[in-house]
Amino acid sequence: MSEQNTGGIEYLDLAPGRPDVIAIRASGETTGEAMHEFIERIKAAQAEQGKIRLYVDLTGYEGFEWSVVGEKLANFRTLMTSFDRLAYVVDKQWMASWISLVDAVTPMQFRAFKSDQADAAIEWITAD
Repeated sequence: MSEQNTGGIEYLDLAPGRPDVIAIRASGETTGEAMHEFIERIKAAQAEQGKIRLYVDLTGYEGFEWSVVGEKLANFRTLMTSFDRLAYVVDKQWMASWISLVDAVTPMQFRAFKSDQADAAIEWITAD
């Protein structure tokens, strides 16, 4: 299921044959280099597929290097226009609350799932 794990981001192959679905598991501390690579994958998928879907498992996430903020700011437009659905698997209530808030103020569909609902998150992110 795992493709590679670099700098706190592990790429998952949850939807074979669906190039419009990107799936990752964030664990430990995410590095700026890993975020740069992740954003480049998003740009490539968007160029090929148009709107894409993102599955993010944050159950092992512990934080990020400050260079991640720079990567996100430099690519803000890409990050705000690439997705139509984002599924987050979380084990912290504050993350679920934040995701619900973002869903309410953006045109993208954000949904938080508890760690024991990962299968439901995959089903939702891949549904037509």
